[in-house]
Amino acid sequence: MKLIQKPLRRFRVSTLLLFALVLLCAVLVPQLFSGYTLKVINLSLLYGIMVLSTVIVLGMGGQMSMANVAMFGLGAYVTANLCSSHMGIKNFNTLLALVISVVGVGLVSFLLGLLLERLDGTFFTFATIGVVQVCAAFFSQYRPLFGGPDGISGVAKLELFGFKVEDYKSWFYVLVFFLLVVGAFTARLKKTKFGRSLFCIRDNKTAAVTLGVNVFMTRVYAFTIQGIICGLCGALYAFMNGYVGSTMFTFTKATDMMMMTMIGGLNSIAGSVFGSFVVTVLPETLRSLQSYLRLIFGVIVVLLMIFMPTGLAGLASSTAEKAGRRLRKAKEKKSEARQP
Repeated sequence: MKLIQKPLRRFRVSTLLLFALVLLCAVLVPQLFSGYTLKVINLSLLYGIMVLSTVIVLGMGGQMSMANVAMFGLGAYVTANLCSSHMGIKNFNTLLALVISVVGVGLVSFLLGLLLERLDGTFFTFATIGVVQVCAAFFSQYRPLFGGPDGISGVAKLELFGFKVEDYKSWFYVLVFFLLVVGAFTARLKKTKFGRSLFCIRDNKTAAVTLGVNVFMTRVYAFTIQGIICGLCGALYAFMNGYVGSTMFTFTKATDMMMMTMIGGLNSIAGSVFGSFVVTVLPETLRSLQSYLRLIFGVIVVLLMIFMPTGLAGLASSTAEKAGRRLRKAKEKKSEARQP
């Protein structure tokens, strides 16, 4: 039980930090930024939502899945086909298209999970890499459904209850809303029986089986949740960008997602979202070093794994704990000094 309860205390602090930070940004960011800068921030928010799915599968369940980008792409292409002239469909309800994309990708993820979750460790990881490569090949070559190298353009704008989401500022608020919803869902999931089962499987699979946990189906459901979240992100991306191309759904993008999680912290909601901002915004601020960015990120990840394996969120958490212990000791000394 200690293995399960200890991370839950850390998650509570990180979750409150995330919500406070997001609410603060929701007030300040649209007033301070506009144009291309706000577009990059919106993309960071979208990736932040997507990275939360990795927190569930990897941070909670201990499985490294690279298939999130494939599910991201499927969600984007389903939406693009329904809400553009590519398939000859006209005036399709955008909110319904969003729901269909999420449910459809969730179903695909469930079926894929039934196949892949029979594997374990590195075998599972390599299988998900294979899924990404196969999907990337179809996205870039099969024109009837995916538009081939040209992609699909002319995706309609998302309309929510009569309000059309068009400009970057509107998209910022929509993405903040979805980030809060998915973040709250992830935080709540950690405290449920399902979440505790995932932690138990991650820490000791044999003990989980002994306690009666269905390891296979628990992992399948976690993989399905990842697919649902990534399908949602794919649909939102298609609406926001108005264009869907195959270059967004490659293995390179999958490694970017993993770097976001590693930099922020595998077990932290707030840290993972912060990692998405680092990996998305840093290339824009270091354009002069564009050819060296992969090297820079690689060095950062290696150093973090050596010196801070829990990521930046782990560093912040341990620093706060040390500061708290020092304050308690200082108070104890003062109280002892006052005693006669």
